[in-house]
Amino acid sequence: MSTGKVSEIAEERAAVDAVAVVFFNPLTGRQRKVLTELLACPVFSRADLQPPGASAPAPAERQSRLLEPGRSQVT
Repeated sequence: MSTGKVSEIAEERAAVDAVAVVFFNPLTGRQRKVLTELLACPVFSRADLQPPGASAPAPAERQSRLLEPGRSQVT
């Protein structure tokens, strides 16, 4: 992810006063640490929010869960 994209996410997070940011992709410990500092809030990956032992949804389920155009992805 580029520095510019992280800046956009940080601006949107602040604008909506989000208390955390969730990324769909898995994050390494270093990515989580750096993003937490840059975004000034806790950062999670999707895997962090799944119950233990839960598997990722099938591709069709993933597609149906995408946000509608125009909706903020930072919540």
